[in-house]
Parts: sequence; C-alpha cells; structure tokens
Amino acid sequence: MGPPGAPANPRVERHAAEAYRRRKSSSIQISGRHVLNVWRIMKSRCALNIFSFENVVYHFLHRRVPRFDYDTLTRWSTEGSPILQSRVYQYHLERAELTNKLLDASNVIHQSSEFAKVYGVDFFSVLTRGSQFKVEAMMLRLTKPENFMTLSPGAKKVAQQRAAECLPLVMEPQSNLYTSPLIVLDFQSLYPSIMIAYNYCYSTCLGMMATFDQPKPMGAGEVNLPRGLVGTLARHNLLQVAPNGAMYVKAPVRQSLVARMLTEILDTRVLVKQQMARISQLLIETAKVTATRDRRALLQARVRKLDSFQMALKLVANVTYGYIGASFSGRMPCVDIADSIVQTGRETLERAIAAVNNHPTWNAKVVYGDTDSLFVYLPGATRDQAFDIGEEMAKFISDQNPPPVKLKFEKVYHPCVLLAKKRYVGYKYEHRRQAEPIFEGKGIETVRRDGCPATQKIMEKCLRLLFEHQDLTRIRTYLHREWGKISRGRVSIQDFVFAKEVKLGVYNPNRLPPPGAIVSLKHMAVDPRQEPQYGERVPYVVVYGGPQDRLADQVMSPRELLANPQMRLHGRYYILKQIIPSLNRIFTLIGVDLHHWFNEMPKNICPACANQPQATILTLTLKVQRMERRHQFLNQCCSQCTSVPDFLLRAPVGHPLICSSLDCPIYYEQIKSQAELTTRPLYWNCAHDIEQEWQEL
Repeated sequence: MGPPGAPANPRVERHAAEAYRRRKSSSIQISGRHVLNVWRIMKSRCALNIFSFENVVYHFLHRRVPRFDYDTLTRWSTEGSPILQSRVYQYHLERAELTNKLLDASNVIHQSSEFAKVYGVDFFSVLTRGSQFKVEAMMLRLTKPENFMTLSPGAKKVAQQRAAECLPLVMEPQSNLYTSPLIVLDFQSLYPSIMIAYNYCYSTCLGMMATFDQPKPMGAGEVNLPRGLVGTLARHNLLQVAPNGAMYVKAPVRQSLVARMLTEILDTRVLVKQQMARISQLLIETAKVTATRDRRALLQARVRKLDSFQMALKLVANVTYGYIGASFSGRMPCVDIADSIVQTGRETLERAIAAVNNHPTWNAKVVYGDTDSLFVYLPGATRDQAFDIGEEMAKFISDQNPPPVKLKFEKVYHPCVLLAKKRYVGYKYEHRRQAEPIFEGKGIETVRRDGCPATQKIMEKCLRLLFEHQDLTRIRTYLHREWGKISRGRVSIQDFVFAKEVKLGVYNPNRLPPPGAIVSLKHMAVDPRQEPQYGERVPYVVVYGGPQDRLADQVMSPRELLANPQMRLHGRYYILKQIIPSLNRIFTLIGVDLHHWFNEMPKNICPACANQPQATILTLTLKVQRMERRHQFLNQCCSQCTSVPDFLLRAPVGHPLICSSLDCPIYYEQIKSQAELTTRPLYWNCAHDIEQEWQEL
C-alpha cells in the first residue's frame, strides 16, 4: 500500500487481500454468504499441539473418530462390499455433522454475534479483524455525541512519531526452589484502572512539559494550546503531570472519554457477572425440583448470552492500552499517553514492592515482579499464615492507591520453583480449605508446545516427585527407568512427535528450512495437494540416521516411521537434546547434574535375569501370550470406533491398519503391538523390566 493520497494499485491491493484471507479467514469467497474456516477458528480458540480434525474433535467433543486414507476410501467405494461402500458415505456425512457440532460446542456463532452487538461492527469483522478495529468502533460511538473527531494518521505519520521511552517493570527473579509459601498478588486491570484514576486520554492530554505555549507533536498528531492556559490550570490545581512529563487536565475540567468508556465497561461487566451468578444459582435450585426442560434450556441459553457479553467487555478493556500504544501499525497511536500509562504502572508496582519489603511485621520479601503482579516469599511461614498476610497486603496496598487501582490476593504457591522471567512452576492453593494442590506451570516445557509430549510428561512427573517427597533418589530411579525405555524403543511414538507451525514462502532460500517445512516439502514432492495451510502445525519425529547426517536428514513424518520397521526413534537425541536440557534448567538450582545421572545409568541385563535363564524364558513366553491377547483387544477397539466389522480388521501381523489417525493412542498401540509380536522376546533386555511395564499398563 502506498502513502495516503497515492494512486491505488489494484493488483497489489488484490494480492494483499488474498494473502490476508489466506492467513486469517477462508480463501473461498461467496457473495452474500460468510464462509467460515473452521480450522482457523478452532486454532484461535484452543492451544493444541496438532490441529487435525480428529484431535480437535477429541478435545472439544470428547470422542474418537477414525481417519481413512483416500486410497482406502476409493478402494472401498469402487471395489468393496456394500457394507464398505455404505461406510464411505457414512464417513463423510459424520465428518460434516461433527464440523457443525464443533461450531456449536465452541459457541462461535452465538459468541461472535454478541461481540458484534457490543463492539458495533459486523459479524465477519469479529472473526477476521484485529483488536484495534473493535476498540475504535466502541470509541467512535462515544466520541460522536461529544462532537469530537478522531485523528486518522497515515502510515507515514505513525512511523514519524518518537519511540516509546518507558518500559514496564519486569524484575529478574531470584531463581530458586522455595519450600515456604510464595504469595502471588496481582493488580486488577492495572492499565485500565490507571487510565480511569489519573484521567489519561486523548481528550485530556496537553502535551509534554518541554514547551508550554508552542505547537508541538503529540503522538502522530500535534497540539497547540492557547497562551497562558497551562499556568491558569496549574494555579487552580487542575493540572496533573504524569511521570513521563506529559500534562493532563483533571476530571473537573474535562472527564476523560477513554476513562468514561472503560468505567462503563468495567461496571457493566460487574453487573453482568452478578446476573450470571443469580441465574446459575437458579439453575441449581431448579435441578432439585421437577422443572420443565424448556425452562432449564432457557436459563442455560441466558447464561451463555451473558457470558459472551462479559467476555466481549473484558477483551476490549484489556486491549485499550494496546490501541493507544500500537506505534508500528496503529490506527491512532499516541506514544505520550502510552508512556504515561506504562510509567505510572511501573511506579505503582515499585511503591507496592517497597511497602512489602519494608513492613515491620510481615517478614516478607518480593522475589519477582512482572508488570502488574508480585511474588512475595514468606520464609518459615505456614500456609494459613500466608493467606492471612496475603489478604492484609492486598488491603494495605490498595488503600495507598486512588480508586479503582486495586491489588488482589490471587493464590499461594507451596512449594514453588522460580526459573527466569515469566517462567515458574509450583503447587497452587487458591483458598484455605483446598486440600489437594493444583500443579501449575508458566512458560516451562510442561505447557509449551515447541517440544514433544514425552518431555512434558517426564518433567511434570519429576516436579511432582520433587514437590511431594523432595527425595532425589526417587527422581533418579524414575529417570533411569524412563531413559531405559526410550533407549530400547519401548515407548509410544505419539509421545515423541514434534509439531511446529509451517509458513512456506517466508523462509530464507539460502538456509535450510525448519524440520516441519522439510517434511512438508517431501510430502509435496509426492503430492502437491499436501501443501500445509499457512501456520499449520506439521508433525515430525527424529530417527537414527548415518554418522554424518544432519538433523535435517533425520526428520520424517510419524506415518513414514510407522510404515518403515527398519527405522527407529533417535533415543539419544530425545534424551540428550530435549529431556535432559529441560530438566537441567530446574535441577541445577538444587545442585543436580542430569548428565551425570544419565552416564551412571545401568545399560546391561540385570544379574537376576542372567542367572536364571529358564525362569526368564518362561516369563517372556507368558508375556508374548499376553501381548497376543492385547493385540486382539486392540482390534476390537478399532472395530467399534471405525464401524468396520471385526473380521475385516483381522489381518496378519505387519499388515497395514485401516484407520490411520495419528491423534489416536490406540493407533500407536496397534503399531507397537505388531512390532513386539514380530520381534518376540528378543525385543527386550530384561524380563524384570517387562514385568514392571506390564504392571504399569
């Protein structure tokens, strides 16, 4: 797009519109109809590793659905029996019905309609436009009755405004394992509350203090004050100066339009949530007595409507600061106001930190602070004492700030590990009577999606052992057992699948693309129709290759690995490059080196099995019989799920399976069962190890 006033280039605009639709909405356009890309809608509403149809259906509708390859469906429809031909039509009809059920379960249509009413925009813009468009729509409805005109700067003007100078306070945490309670305090809606409390707005800003009575830039525009206005306001105590030097008039002179909008939003949201609570209580009461189904359905629909309403209000309140401070692609940015908000929030947090650290009776220490939250350590205190002190802290600091700036006591971590900025994990207690803690991690591998599930599961188990027992021997024994399974291949491939977003066309042609893009390009070389959508998460695994192979040469799709019994997972890569580095970031804080534990791990057959060969052979023979029965049980599970008769699923071991859903754990168990039955007892190193695994199953 050219600068304002430049002649438009239809080809460039059409190409930009098509690229935007490719990233944000459906590429299919029908006049008079909204075409929804359900995959993109689901992608924006949940955090999954893989957004395949089968995986999304499982997480939203809690049911497993099969996946048949296109060649299988073609063979059934052209050469199969009438039973299989009818299964093809049933398969496609079921997927169409499930797509509609996904929209109903996620409440997309109803929620987007409510959002459109609140924001004052059209239905499709709710799904495809950004947050600035929605904030501006609400702001325009407020400014028009007041006879205000909003500034409409071009891209050149936006780029010419000065850079932001103020940054929020993000402390470097004191990384450690905290065995005493750790209190988490949070300022409730800090930036909206600051705009309301200090009257910060476009309509109340008088510019910076550098030159009082001269025209000067303000954000992407300019302010020109009458001579002597600043002095008059200052003499009557109607002028306030923000920490960054920007001047604002106080509310008696002019009430901030942004503050007025935010006040109405927050107050309305409180009323809506109170109404939701009353209706929810009414639903509980009607459940105890005989009530008509229509009555309960009406109340439930009312709760969903109110929930969508309050969610729309919450979203617009949270992104109002982002609208003001969007200095790169903003529609009406103002860096002076944005700096005022950020610096005021920073000073508010600093005052709270000083109040906590200097209090004579709390014996508390702030070990981490991030924008609007405080992590306060209470060495030697009990959990009940932590709740008492946390509530007292919240009230004490809230009284020191102008309303509606309020500090809220959120939770207690006991115990907890602080790693780095925005990375911590602990056992969470939200109220005194909570008996069982909630495991909560932020920014670590247990919640991140750039690793594999095996790393997430092993790390969470190790942290639970650390929090509950604080016994390193238990953790070492557990890791030796898990590393042994990985080294011998006695694991589910599903737990070792990476899935990362692929954006073909944006990578440097002079460098190797990431592994997910490499796998996609291999698939496209066979079938160009397998090109992934923009931002699609493509699964891949790392397998053993040649001595000189790079990582790019050792990646392949899980389907290729399952189809090739000669290939196996690169166990050492997963252990040494994924699992151990992730765990080391935590356990080095308590003086443990995971590499040393891995090097001392036993790698031979245990003496008990070596000294009793006949008993070992008998044990392994019994395990083979158990696996044969398990293989039959898995066939029955697949038969019920796919609606294909069991006799059609019974095939010789090693025969490809009919269903090929990479999101189903039964599919991986089938492949694993076939591999075990093919290799027989030679697949294992130790009969005792097998017995322990069967007990776990």
